[in-house]
Amino acid sequence: MTIIVENVKEEFLPSMKAFTKAINAKCKVEKPACHKLSESKAMRQIASDFAAMPKEQQDCLRDELETLVNGQSYADPTDK
Repeated sequence: MTIIVENVKEEFLPSMKAFTKAINAKCKVEKPACHKLSESKAMRQIASDFAAMPKEQQDCLRDELETLVNGQSYADPTDK
């Protein structure tokens, strides 16, 4: 049996290798593909930007996303 580990933090590798040795398996550590790294970096940047926004703006974006996900038509909250 071979266990393939991707995108794991270096600090967890010794534990993963000890685990696979204990269950008599091989541990294969693979580096992620370049596009996966780019996507991950982009997602971290988006999360960071979102966290830096004021709470009101975060709430507005959450409401818009929920509307889009639920398939409802977009409604401008200022149209009351």
